[in-house]
Amino acid sequence: MAQVTHGVLEFAFKYPELTKKWYDISNYVAILAVDNEEQLHSLIMKAEARGVKYAIFKEPDQDDAITAVVLEPGLDSRRLSSNIKLAG
Repeated sequence: MAQVTHGVLEFAFKYPELTKKWYDISNYVAILAVDNEEQLHSLIMKAEARGVKYAIFKEPDQDDAITAVVLEPGLDSRRLSSNIKLAG
């Protein structure tokens, strides 16, 4: 969960206006889990292809491996993540 927190903070600092809009209107959060970093890379590539804003967190204690990806709220993000299982 620490990785998720880092990712959310990265997104909030990168996109403050979008974060505020989400907070005021929705405040909906879904924490999902993938099996490996390659799946995170795939998600990032799909987000870029669709123009979905995102932020990543790289864990310095794991050779800067990507350990979290946060997608902007919206239908495209929901579609991109619909096949990913809920964490926990």
